[in-house]
Amino acid sequence: MAQKKSEHDERESVGGGAFPWSYGEGLPAVDARTMAAITGAAATTVNVWISRGIIPGVTIGPKGRARSFDASLVFHLAVMSVLARLGYDAMFTSSIAVSAHSNGDARKPGVKLIIEPAPPHLFGFRKEHVVQAESAVDLEMALDKLFPEGRPEAFTIVDVSAIWRRVHSALSEIALSAAP
Repeated sequence: MAQKKSEHDERESVGGGAFPWSYGEGLPAVDARTMAAITGAAATTVNVWISRGIIPGVTIGPKGRARSFDASLVFHLAVMSVLARLGYDAMFTSSIAVSAHSNGDARKPGVKLIIEPAPPHLFGFRKEHVVQAESAVDLEMALDKLFPEGRPEAFTIVDVSAIWRRVHSALSEIALSAAP
């Protein structure tokens, strides 16, 4: 008699192994609807990002097969979604999300990404910096250190730790509700 596959077996798992880091120890993978609720990114938008090859390590799967998103990928998509809502393009938001993973551990308190404006002669080119600032005073000192000759008139601060806390909290809640 054939063994019945679990719901998870029917999904194409994405994200696992796509990144050289993993934030998902003990956290469940989720379906597209849940991922969208956690990240704020519509599942259709994420599918477009995947089809355009914008999300590192994630490829187009078989048509009609549900995807399962691991914690690292949900975090990546949450960072992308936050920046996309600010008007940044998808390719840039994905590269920033990679920086959020690789340049600092988002699980540490106070991790922030500072995105500088593009210089006029280099349209679209921006630099980002990872800082750890748990308080407003720490952030002021970090900004003074980053911009010793004066701060630009505008720049973006992404509270990477807050995004991770939101993702982790949602996934932990799902794990607890699924526990026997």
